[in-house]
Amino acid sequence: APRARHEFVRAAAWRAARYGLGAELIDVVAKQAAPAREVVNGLVAYIRPALQATGDLDVVRAGIDRVFERGTGAARQRDVFAEAGTMTDVVDFIVEETSV
Repeated sequence: APRARHEFVRAAAWRAARYGLGAELIDVVAKQAAPAREVVNGLVAYIRPALQATGDLDVVRAGIDRVFERGTGAARQRDVFAEAGTMTDVVDFIVEETSV
């Protein structure tokens, strides 16, 4: 794997956790901020041989596309709360989403 300073990786992880996929993430290889989709696609490109070897590339790509299209679960839960205004509605949403 490409080498990156521990502090840099921690800062990139913090930024990803704090701002999610709706903001720029830190590309630890390029050492700069970039659109989240670009950073995620770079990671997938890097691990592509392993994903192909296990037959998981299509599943991973489909999952990534779904998250970028629909948003993360946390973002969707915040949207439900903003619209409905109650945690009961958020819990109902979670149950509905996970009972498929």
